[in-house]
Amino acid sequence: MPVPKTHYRVALGDYDDDHSWVVQSKKGLIWMNIPDALSSLLQRVPEADILDFSLGSEGRFYIRYLDDGQEKRKLSKHLWNEMGQDPNVELDRLTLGPDGQHWGVRVDRDGRCRTFEQVDDHGPFGHRLDSKIDGIDCFDDIEFVALGANGDWAFGVNGRVEYRGSNLLRNRITEGRKAGKTITSAALSPLDRFWFLCWNDGTIDYSLPEDMTDDVDAYCQLRYSLMSKKSRPKRGPIESAVSARIPASVNSSTSLRLLDEHHDKEEFSRIHKLFKRGWKHEDKAIPDVQRIFTVILPDQLERSYIAYKADDYTNDLSNSPNRVVLVAKAALGKGKVLRRNTESLRSPPSGYDSVLGEVGFGLNYDEQVLFRDDAIRPAYIIIYAS
Repeated sequence: MPVPKTHYRVALGDYDDDHSWVVQSKKGLIWMNIPDALSSLLQRVPEADILDFSLGSEGRFYIRYLDDGQEKRKLSKHLWNEMGQDPNVELDRLTLGPDGQHWGVRVDRDGRCRTFEQVDDHGPFGHRLDSKIDGIDCFDDIEFVALGANGDWAFGVNGRVEYRGSNLLRNRITEGRKAGKTITSAALSPLDRFWFLCWNDGTIDYSLPEDMTDDVDAYCQLRYSLMSKKSRPKRGPIESAVSARIPASVNSSTSLRLLDEHHDKEEFSRIHKLFKRGWKHEDKAIPDVQRIFTVILPDQLERSYIAYKADDYTNDLSNSPNRVVLVAKAALGKGKVLRRNTESLRSPPSGYDSVLGEVGFGLNYDEQVLFRDDAIRPAYIIIYAS
């Protein structure tokens, strides 16, 4: 059985004019708004036997899986004809994009692998990828290929990634590279400029439909990695979330950048939605967000946790009609769940990295308690009306 080269598999598509997706990890498979033919297959085939899949526009799909130990492939109806390929040909891989566009590798009768594509509106994608794979003997050196809306594309060959995408995508990739990370897989949506990145250390980055984010956060955790522990790349000190301490040589300057509601629409909307979803006060209406600043740091940790209990602890010491909440990225590590208020704790219980307080005796809101400064990074500052 082929060994997975990425921690999680994620595919983005559209069906009936709405977003669709499939997410796979060792936690299992989860999907939304996919054709019945694919849904039936995913329910029938054991999760461990799913080897690869891709979603495209208007319900197009491709999946490779094991059936009684034999590799099989299934494509959506008419996709063979659309691609101009013989249904009897063996597909090594296939990436689907918007409007029937695609890129794939087939195995001809002579045993040689050859690429085929239909990528009219993706600019230099074909030329750039061909130049990278020209002369390579093994197409396994191609880690991923992704095609998205608005002519966006991305591919990784021998650890080198090239892409075209939104400003937010470019910023995230730049931040990851500065942290010494590499991308093991990527997915782009054919319906809008949504995207998903999986890094070599098992962390993820994404800009996704709001109703997909909970599924991705739940399934794409390092403990559910598809890769064996032996095949996982070793992580450097900055990437070891809980145990890392930032070296003194790293530039420690921090700055703020105001997110523009129009030019930074995707990022502004994502944080605004997090704020609204996280507002837990039953007796307080959700306030209007006035400004959002992004905190620019020399390093990034990936997971976000927002606690709006903070609103109860504000001090109105000035004449300003606004309040401020700090959004932090926190590496919780292994958390111990407690349902009682335990004020005596000065460190996490033995064998744990943090404490996860759930609503119960003396706790009115969920809480996350960390005991190390280097497990927390400020990410955004939200100014909202009091």
